Amino acid sequence: MQPFFCSGRNHCRVCVPVDMPQIRRPLKSSIVLHNRRAGFGRADGSPSMSSSATPPSPDNSNIPFDSASELAAEAASVAQTALRKKLIAARQALPDRLERAVSLQSVLRVWLVGRSEKRIGAYWPIKGEFDPLPALYRWAEANESRRIGLPVVNREAGTLKFHVWFPGCPTELDAYDIPKPKDTEMFEPDLMLVPCVGYGPTGVRMGYGGGFFDRTMKA
Repeated sequence: MQPFFCSGRNHCRVCVPVDMPQIRRPLKSSIVLHNRRAGFGRADGSPSMSSSATPPSPDNSNIPFDSASELAAEAASVAQTALRKKLIAARQALPDRLERAVSLQSVLRVWLVGRSEKRIGAYWPIKGEFDPLPALYRWAEANESRRIGLPVVNREAGTLKFHVWFPGCPTELDAYDIPKPKDTEMFEPDLMLVPCVGYGPTGVRMGYGGGFFDRTMKA
């Protein structure tokens, strides 16, 4: 299954580019914590600081390592939440958002012509997101073996599965009040069109924080 990111590297002009250094900071802390628990700490029990980890500042020298990492992760989470709100508001306020969406529809239709995949997982657009479904439906019309899927989320299990979608198919609201197909066939997509709130300079994606798409792509 190949993910397709709606990001600057794919010439999407609808998303809002953003530098997100705070996304990478918790990752460094996680690596160091993993090494410590695996027995790679110093003899006195304190963690070994490699070149990939930043030594604690003097202000944090008396804070236990685990507590300092938790505080850093919590601060990063708060910053990411604020950044999401800012980016969503900026996207919804774009004065030419509809014109950009029309242009991107044309780009997507042309891009799909050269694809060999028969099953594509997409998303129901919310909060000013680009709507890929019209272009996907035109793509599916050209070959009856092609399938479009929309996410069906299990909030308790933290899973996301794709079920067949077509215009006029029965839908219902999921736990997040997003329409999902009702009683249609589940399938594994060959390719995914993945929504995003923003992206970083290297293409790193920021979603809504639930991790459903990230876990699905990893699986």
